[in-house]
Amino acid sequence: MFLQFHRAVCLLFAAAAFLWSSAAAQSTIAECSLFADGPNANWTRVLTLTTASDAGSADAQSFSINITSLPAEGANYRVFKTTANGSSFFGNPQALSIGENGATIAAVAFDRAVKIQFSSGDIGFDALSINDEAQNDCFPDSDAGTAISACPAQFGAGANANWAHVLTLTTASDAGSSAAQSFSMNVTSLPTGGANYRVYKTTANGSDFFGNPQALSIGDNSATIAGVAFDRTVRIQFSSGDVQFDALTVNGEAALCEEAPAPATAPSNSPADPTADAADVASVYSGSYTSIATNLNPWWWQSGDVDTEFDPGTGNLALHYSNFNYQGTDLTASNLSGMTHVHIDVWVAEANSDRMLKFSPINNGTGTGEWLVEVPTTPGAWNSVDLPKSAFEGMTWDNIYQMKFDGQFNSDGSANGDGWDIYLDNVYFYNDGSGTEVEVPYVDVTFSVNTDNITVGPNGMYVGGGFLGGSDAYALTDNGDNNWSTTIPIVSGTSGHWVFFNSPTHGGDWGTKEDLGGLDCGDPNAFNDRFLPTVTEPTTEEYCFGTCDASCPPPPSVFHDVTFSVNTDNITVGPNGMYVGGGFLGGSDAYALTDNGDNNWSTTISLAEGTSGHWVFFNSPTHGGDWGTKEELGGLDCGDPNAFNDRFLPAVTAPTTEEYCFGTCDVACAPPPPPAEIFNVTFRVDMNNFDGDFGVVNVNGTFNGWCGGCNPMSDDDADGVYEVTLPIEEGTIEYKFTLDGWSQQEVFEPGGSCTTTIDGFTNRSLTIDADTDLAVVCYNSCDACPPVAGCMDISACNYNADAEVDDASCTYPAHANFDCDGNCYNDADGDGICDELEGLVPELETACGHGTVWDDSLGQCVMDVQCQGDINLDGAITAGDVLLMLTNFGTWCPGHGPDAGE
Repeated sequence: MFLQFHRAVCLLFAAAAFLWSSAAAQSTIAECSLFADGPNANWTRVLTLTTASDAGSADAQSFSINITSLPAEGANYRVFKTTANGSSFFGNPQALSIGENGATIAAVAFDRAVKIQFSSGDIGFDALSINDEAQNDCFPDSDAGTAISACPAQFGAGANANWAHVLTLTTASDAGSSAAQSFSMNVTSLPTGGANYRVYKTTANGSDFFGNPQALSIGDNSATIAGVAFDRTVRIQFSSGDVQFDALTVNGEAALCEEAPAPATAPSNSPADPTADAADVASVYSGSYTSIATNLNPWWWQSGDVDTEFDPGTGNLALHYSNFNYQGTDLTASNLSGMTHVHIDVWVAEANSDRMLKFSPINNGTGTGEWLVEVPTTPGAWNSVDLPKSAFEGMTWDNIYQMKFDGQFNSDGSANGDGWDIYLDNVYFYNDGSGTEVEVPYVDVTFSVNTDNITVGPNGMYVGGGFLGGSDAYALTDNGDNNWSTTIPIVSGTSGHWVFFNSPTHGGDWGTKEDLGGLDCGDPNAFNDRFLPTVTEPTTEEYCFGTCDASCPPPPSVFHDVTFSVNTDNITVGPNGMYVGGGFLGGSDAYALTDNGDNNWSTTISLAEGTSGHWVFFNSPTHGGDWGTKEELGGLDCGDPNAFNDRFLPAVTAPTTEEYCFGTCDVACAPPPPPAEIFNVTFRVDMNNFDGDFGVVNVNGTFNGWCGGCNPMSDDDADGVYEVTLPIEEGTIEYKFTLDGWSQQEVFEPGGSCTTTIDGFTNRSLTIDADTDLAVVCYNSCDACPPVAGCMDISACNYNADAEVDDASCTYPAHANFDCDGNCYNDADGDGICDELEGLVPELETACGHGTVWDDSLGQCVMDVQCQGDINLDGAITAGDVLLMLTNFGTWCPGHGPDAGE
């Protein structure tokens, strides 16, 4: 046993990741590179806790941030995570408060990404941890030669003035704490008189071990503490905080005071100039070649924008795709079948190392139309990528007219629609000398439109959509007499949908397209577009705008006033007011309505007799293609499911009024529901069984927006039960008890009697339909706390004042004359002999209490090593000692006997 214990004392402890920062250091979310750009203006910053490609992404994820300042309007955070099927989940916004804020996202059974989105970058903080690991890369640099006392987050307070500072290598709760531990410090300056360090560690039985002091010297100082077979804590204690150092490693990992430079968020240089011969190149974007691109930013409903003139500081411009999810490019239709590769120079930031970029040309000839191929990237530098044609399975490249970059992927290939940034330069197709061009037969197709029946807008007429591209794919030429046309060479055998546009402002201005709904020449399965049959010879497609005829009917002579009126009692009208549009009327901002008061808006339009078509109301559109502002009529009788759920105006034969409540089929809006009834709810929680430190108990839930510290609870009678009464609307709420805002919180497993699990979050649940006085529950439990067991006899040595149930554990003094610590109750002369025993036996001085004898030289009782017979330690050898011996006669002492171990 002694050898085992001695060996345990001499062995040592293991590794914990080591991060630290100055306690005085502060940063803002906007300044910290750990927070990437957010997906939109409402959620501007994102902190990644894990990605689906990370080991352990299915485990519980957590973050904690100590807020030091907030913008005047406050700020929120919310949880983003991917689900089992790869879709996105967004948690409810949570208000941030000064002090510690955080959340734990429960474990799942699949790989997933978890991120925390923040509504503002103007949030100040001085501490941040992810999954219990401190993140300190965002705090200001320290000077080289930092004093130990200037690094309090690394060097904690010591046990006493002799050992004033301590560096923790590992704690018993850390994984791998039993492994060997080490540190190395390069000392640059010592205080007068020098300084020492020593090793502290816990042993196998939980006791403390302190090594001998070791003198520090200028230069490298290090120690390795051997591994052991048990969990333990290992620390290095220092005698002075005035020791200066400029380098430190813990368990082999560098941990310097200097903050690492923030990773670049944009390139500051340019890629190498291409060297391919221009005769072998079809360029999309490069300063070295002529481009075949016709539109670098067509509108394909993408989330971001394109800066075609981003300057990295070299004067050599590049493309910048901001808030990028995918991005198309329109090209002059070209036979690139003789090209063998596509070259791409691409730069992405380190913050986007968890994303994947893909690319595809788009072909309108033979073979596969498009095939996405991964573009490999190394973050923080330009990547020169050459993708062979063979990687694009089934593609011939014989009629390339568009191309697309797609970034809607995590690095493992799973879906992620969040926007991010990429930079591009020198995008071109080229022939490495091995390619042979395939001759492609083209035929001329002329698209001609008669505009006698419309007023042509300032941007002129266009043909596009379908296989041709965006709404501004091909501009038409004004031939006079209201006729516009263009001739396009198209690969023989091509067919596809198309349509005319009146004055589009961009490639996604679909509100300017002609309305062919209900006409034979409009395909209801393809947005009511026209269809070009397979062409094998020169063809002319000639129509009157918005009709199936080549010539327009004579202009109408009879017009009727049609009034469009909308009741807005059920909505809040946006700053731009109300509009009517869509369908035959045009874009989302086709006709502005006038505010008539009483939440009624209207306008009157003169329409030709017989006019009919789809239309809809819009709330505060910002441009003609702002379709997200239209009323939602899906599933209603007045919404046509074959025309984007738009309303329909029958043929006009007389003055007409179209009047509705916004988003309904009724004229008047239904009255608003009565306000919800408010009830008082009293919450109570018992903290007596909580084993930990806390300051304030809070209740958080759906009723207060999970606000953190806004609803503190009180314990006025100091019985450990905290309570608060709150006014809450009737209905069902989720809630939980938390400590010090969100410093600590209840964590429930699904299936509890008082809980519900929604979207993976398990919380307490309560339906409120009357004033409610909730029973006391134990913290983190659906039930009351179990009663405290213990000794309830006030005269016993181990009396427990908090005990509610006696567990028969009471202990008492060994002798009536002695207290629980073995001291005499009465000893007037202070000789160690109880007054009651004075004179009871011969040689009074030998009758000292509790296994002691009288020492004449000291004048007091001392330990008796010869009084072996005083078994009951009452200070005298009496019949009681004999009876106690007989009671235990024949038993083995611990560690001995036939069953004893080694």
